[in-house]
Amino acid sequence: MINLLHVRSFVAVIETGSFRDASETLGLAQPTISQHIRKLEDALGKPLIVRARNHSVPSEAGRTFLGYARSLLATAARAEASIRAPSVAVAACSNVGIYMLPPDVSAFRGGSDDRTGVSFSIGSNPEVAARLADRSADVAVMEWWDDRDGYLSRVWRREPMVVIAPLGHPLAALDRISPADLFGHALIGGEAGTGTGRLLTDVFGADAEKLKVTESLGSTEAVKRAVRAGLGISLVLESAVAEEGAGGRLAVIPFADAAMNKEIRVIWPADTAPDSAAQRLVDFLVPQDAT
Repeated sequence: MINLLHVRSFVAVIETGSFRDASETLGLAQPTISQHIRKLEDALGKPLIVRARNHSVPSEAGRTFLGYARSLLATAARAEASIRAPSVAVAACSNVGIYMLPPDVSAFRGGSDDRTGVSFSIGSNPEVAARLADRSADVAVMEWWDDRDGYLSRVWRREPMVVIAPLGHPLAALDRISPADLFGHALIGGEAGTGTGRLLTDVFGADAEKLKVTESLGSTEAVKRAVRAGLGISLVLESAVAEEGAGGRLAVIPFADAAMNKEIRVIWPADTAPDSAAQRLVDFLVPQDAT
C-alpha cells in the first residue's frame, strides 16, 4: 500500500529540489525524508529520484508518478476537508461552465444553510471526465456522457443547437433551418470532444461525413470570431451566442428539428453518500422527481 506521508515527502523533494530543503519545508529530519522515499520506492518497485550532489530530480518512473502523487495528496486534502466542513467540487465542460452553469452554482452556494463550500472548474469534456475518474471533481456537468459503469447521471437541460453565420450570409435570412441546409457550406468546428460530431452522426448517419468541415478551432469564442470574419458557419449551443444574437453581431438561426437539441447531463459517482454536499448539489440542479 502507498503511504501518503511517503508520497508527501516525495513531492516535497521534487518541488524543492533537495532532501535538505524538503526536510525544512515539512519540518522533518532529513533521514526521515530519505526513509520515506526508500519505502515508497520499495512499494512501487522502481527508483523515483536521481540523487546528485546539489540537487535531486525525478527518475523516469518518478516523472510518471509525480502527477498521480500530487493528485493523491489533493484528493486526501479534499477528503479531510469534506469531513471538517461540507464542500463540493464541480467541474463543467467549457461551454456549459462559461455560458450556462455559473448562476446555478451561485444560487446553490448562496442558498445553502450551512454555507457549503463550492469549488468550480472548467475544462474540455475529456478533462472533466478525467477529473471525475480521479476524484478531483465530485460532480460534473457535460455535453456528452458514455454511461460508463460506476456513475449516475441525470439530464439537466436540453439545450438547442443553433447555426451561426456572418451577417449577410445566405442562411442568415432564414427564420428556421433544417439540418440538410448545412450541406454545401463551409462549416467551422469547435472544441473537440463536445459530442457535436456524435449528434450530427445520429441525425445524418453516414452522410455526416459529407459535411464540409473546413477547420476545427479550440473554443467557442474562437469559432464566433471566425464566423464573424466570414470564414464559414458553425453549430453552437444557443446559450453560447445569446449576446451576439441580441446585439446583431451574428446571425443566429434555430433548427426546426428538435433532434438538434443536445442533452446536458449532471454526472456523479454512484457511491456518493446520500447526505453529502455533492448529492445536495445534484438534487439542487436536477431534483429527482424532475428526471
